[in-house]
Amino acid sequence: MDVSGKVGYFSFIVVIGMSIYLMLKLGPIARRIGLVDNPNERKQHGSSVPAIGGVAIFIAISLGLMFAPFGLGEYRYLLFSCGLLMIIGVLDDHRDISANSKFVVQLIVAGILVIGNGVEVTAIGDIFYWGDGNEQGLSWLATPLSIIAIIGVINALNMIDGHDGLAASMFIITAGTLLLLSGLSGAWKIQYLLGLFCISVCIFLYFNLTWMVGQSRQIFLGDAGSMLLGLVLVYFVIILSETEVPIIKRTAAPWILGLPLMDMCAVVILRIVRRVSVINADRRHIHHLLSEKGFSKKSLLLILISFQVFLCTVGLIGTIWNFPDWVLFWFLFPILFLYMYYRLTLSSN
Repeated sequence: MDVSGKVGYFSFIVVIGMSIYLMLKLGPIARRIGLVDNPNERKQHGSSVPAIGGVAIFIAISLGLMFAPFGLGEYRYLLFSCGLLMIIGVLDDHRDISANSKFVVQLIVAGILVIGNGVEVTAIGDIFYWGDGNEQGLSWLATPLSIIAIIGVINALNMIDGHDGLAASMFIITAGTLLLLSGLSGAWKIQYLLGLFCISVCIFLYFNLTWMVGQSRQIFLGDAGSMLLGLVLVYFVIILSETEVPIIKRTAAPWILGLPLMDMCAVVILRIVRRVSVINADRRHIHHLLSEKGFSKKSLLLILISFQVFLCTVGLIGTIWNFPDWVLFWFLFPILFLYMYYRLTLSSN
């Protein structure tokens, strides 16, 4: 990749090499210190699996960025926030800390990015089809809604991480869409950073799929990894949609975030309707429902990947072809309702 006149391949070499090395070497260490994901009534994998995927990705990316051909000053808030999430995530993976403690740290991270770094959603587009060039601004709601959005996407990736290869695949598809759009718009620094993350997550995906690497070498993302990937996605989605000339249409952002966001919304709505805890984990996510219906691991993964590709494609085409905001915004709701109806059909049969 030619980056502003310099060849920036060395960062990629470091990330590839360190990702492979760490995912091979951290597994045995994680087993010795108890940093593993143990099977239980909600987690039905066969044996204890090292939860070091997120740690390996974070370390590999951090080392690779030391050789990036540009300064990282503008991303210091992001990197600091990633570090905070890694700390609380590793603690949770090791000792299962309370959901409230995780939420507090997520709230701090979102506050750092929104209030400290100005990563904020300021408008939602011309969703009422005024046609006068104006967009529906958020005014004083911008700050609280941006904080909620960041926390929501962090948890969306965390919630979808319950099936081999699923969270990593969702990240790769969404990040790949962002990478393509940033490349088309000349946002080469963002393209560079997303490229590093995509490569490291692809390597993790190999180690996460038992039919590729075998049971003995399988590793999981852990909460540290899923929260890290969620933060990276929502950060770049906001950044790319809030440029002077938006690289992503604001109303295309939910489509590009795709299945993790949609499944989280469906789960939260259904929990509220049933008057059960919104934050407590359960087996009501789409991958659980499909698994209970007898879908194999590979077919389940293929179905959900296909749906994510569809959603991201709508967001991609909608941005490139400049679909009206009202079309992208309001047509998302029928898709969500159909998705919720399908989920209810699965759970009732």
